[in-house]
Amino acid sequence: MKNVITNTLDLMQAGGIRYYLLRPVDLREELPAEIDLIVPKEDLPALCDLLRKKEQGVRINTFIAKNTVQIHLGQLTLDVKTKLCFLPTKTLEFFALPPFCGYRITDEQLLIPDTGHAYLFTFWSLHLFLDKHRVEDSSSFHIYLQFFANQQKWVRHHHFEHWAERVFGENAKHFIFLVDLLITDGPDGLPLGYQHSVKSWWKETHPLQNFSYYPQKWKYGIYRRLGLSTFQQLPAAQSA
Repeated sequence: MKNVITNTLDLMQAGGIRYYLLRPVDLREELPAEIDLIVPKEDLPALCDLLRKKEQGVRINTFIAKNTVQIHLGQLTLDVKTKLCFLPTKTLEFFALPPFCGYRITDEQLLIPDTGHAYLFTFWSLHLFLDKHRVEDSSSFHIYLQFFANQQKWVRHHHFEHWAERVFGENAKHFIFLVDLLITDGPDGLPLGYQHSVKSWWKETHPLQNFSYYPQKWKYGIYRRLGLSTFQQLPAAQSA
């Protein structure tokens, strides 16, 4: 699996495609694998063209969630977001750009973004609490705890505090407290019903997002109940 993933990222970097690896990838696991990336929207056509020229059988799907494209390269899937965005519907979106960078491989054979741990901790923590019903539902949760268990310095880092305030406003201190509990005591240390509190905090801070969040959520639910696909494959001519 290691060569498949690193060759793809090296190809992107050589082609001038900016990307940010949202969560680590365990290179010790077998294929199939999925990589979560942010690629700016203006780089997406070049990425699709590059992969289609270099790889056979590339499939590119749009997703019912906003700002999301999936690129299938055999047993490797690139789950691409074109913005920093959260929630299952990806409707809580921000125009700030992540620190686009390459990757590095740790001694434990984990592929991580080649930038400071503060960025990784910040966006990964937001993913756990905003994108998942329970933090432990994330496939990368066990790696998160390996990285950050009892590492309280990250909840006090200015980058994490900045994004907590940006997402949760006046309730940022409550969110920071939840994350502190998580890395100290694990998911069992979180209070009952914390998911509802997190939802109320971001909704209070971003009331206009409700106008896009609920229609998208209802649409997703209808598709699931009717057994309709939430993906649509794009022909090559429409990927650019």
